[in-house]
Amino acid sequence: MPIFCALHDDAEIRAAIEGWLEAICYRDMQHLKGRRLGGDIALGILSHIARDPRVNLSRISIETGVSRSSVADHLTALEALFLIYKLPSLENRQASPEYALFDCAVLRYLLGGGDETLVRLQSLRTLVINEIHAQYEYAGE
Repeated sequence: MPIFCALHDDAEIRAAIEGWLEAICYRDMQHLKGRRLGGDIALGILSHIARDPRVNLSRISIETGVSRSSVADHLTALEALFLIYKLPSLENRQASPEYALFDCAVLRYLLGGGDETLVRLQSLRTLVINEIHAQYEYAGE
């Protein structure tokens, strides 16, 4: 994962993130599975996760115009490429999982110039999840 924090110009940061996401979604995803995965679909799913981490396969399927199984395949690929974490629902173990993006800069890019409160809330959530994940990994679990 590139280090976007080393860049200081907003336009340069957006261009770097956009180029990185395009490379992953349009090039790298094609090498993970035996069938073609769509870059546009992957970016749509990432944008959905940025707005609402509670993933409903049916809703994303309708939004992206692809089958539920295709959405599930894309989620698996995005997780394998370390763009997202899959988290069990804390409210209900039977509920759909939640997802979190690995990087706050990517999250901010995907949310665009939207609601600053949402950007801050999702960024804080991402930072906390990253810290918990790091502590878990460092503990050798």
